[in-house]
Amino acid sequence: MVLDMVNRIFRKCSECNRLFAMKKTDKKLVRTEDVEILETLTQPNLRGGIETMVERFVSGKRNTYEITYSCRFCGAKYIKNAFKDMKKYKQN
Repeated sequence: MVLDMVNRIFRKCSECNRLFAMKKTDKKLVRTEDVEILETLTQPNLRGGIETMVERFVSGKRNTYEITYSCRFCGAKYIKNAFKDMKKYKQN
């Protein structure tokens, strides 16, 4: 786990083991799907603490991306899947 964190922070190449080698070269939208997102609403009281807290599900969409990284030194490629949840509408 610690080694994985070091690889993510310093973008170490798994082939040539050089630090700061991986560069993001491409980001493609693979798919979009409808999801329900858990939203937490809080209302502060006069002292600054939390008086009420309500959790509810709101409609949204999940975008799944395919991100390609390539090494600047040896040319090795690494493909990672990532997703991002977004609400369909914003409330005031």
